[in-house]
Amino acid sequence: MADKKCKILEGYEPTYRFRMQLHSMVYGRDADKVREVESFLKEIVEKSNFSMCVRADDFEKIVETDRVKSMFETGHGASNGGVETRREWVRRIYGVNPDGLENTDFPKYGVLTGKNKVADLARDPDLFYHYGSIMLTLRKENFINRTTMTVGSSFNFDESLLKSPTFVNDPKALCIKGFPTDPTLKKGGWFNGLMFFYDMLKNGRLSVSKPNGLSIAADDMPGFENYELQFHGEIVFSRDVESVTYFPLQGNEEELIAKVAPKLDALGIRHEGFMSGLLL
Repeated sequence: MADKKCKILEGYEPTYRFRMQLHSMVYGRDADKVREVESFLKEIVEKSNFSMCVRADDFEKIVETDRVKSMFETGHGASNGGVETRREWVRRIYGVNPDGLENTDFPKYGVLTGKNKVADLARDPDLFYHYGSIMLTLRKENFINRTTMTVGSSFNFDESLLKSPTFVNDPKALCIKGFPTDPTLKKGGWFNGLMFFYDMLKNGRLSVSKPNGLSIAADDMPGFENYELQFHGEIVFSRDVESVTYFPLQGNEEELIAKVAPKLDALGIRHEGFMSGLLL
C-alpha cells in the first residue's frame, strides 16, 4: 500500500487501518453508496494527471538543483500559521509524531488535473493564482505508491480534523470531509461530506475528465476545493517531471521557460504556455 521508504506513510499505516475500520462501521448502512464513490475516486485518479504548481521565482532554482523541495526545506509557502502549524498538521492528519522527521520527510502538495488542460483549466485557472504560475505535470508511475489524496484541502479551516488522506493506489472514501480523524469527536456534529459528494456524483455534477471542476460543482463549499495530492519522498526534476505549463501571471514566465528550454528539451520535458483557455 505505502512506499516503506517514506517515514510518514510507514507510520500512517496502522492509523489508516484503524480509521478504515471506524469508517466502515459508521457508514455500514450506506455501503453501496460508499462503493460508488470509491469507484469514482479510483477512476478519476486513473484518468487524471498528477500536477503541482510552483512559483515562477522558484522555478529556475528547481531546474538548477534538480529538486522540488517542501515548504519545510524552503522556509516559505506555509500559510495559515507557518511551518510549525504544518508540523502539527502531520500529527493530526497522519497520526505521526513530527519530532522524528527530517525536513525532507514532509510532503509536497499537488492536485489532480485533467489530461485535456484546456477543458479542465480554462473555466477556473485559480490553481495558478493560488499556488504558482508554473505547473509541473509529474510522471504518475513514479508516485502511485507514495502519494496520498484528500478531497479538498487537508489543512484549511481545520480540515485535518475532518478527513483522512487515502492512498491513491487504492482510494477510499474516508478522504472526504465529514469523518473525524479523532474518534472521540461525534459524527453527528459534522457536515456529512460523503453524502454531499455522492449526491453530486449521482446528479452528474462531477466529471472524471475535469477534476479541476470540483469547486464549481460544489458551489465553492469549503473542503471541496480540488483533489489534493500529498507527494511523499523526493521529487527529482529530471526524473519525475513529464511536462511544464506556464500561465503568464507575473509576466516573466515565458522568459524563464525560454531560458531553460534547451535543458528541458535535452531532458525530453515538454513545455507550453496556457492563456485564456488556449495552449500557447
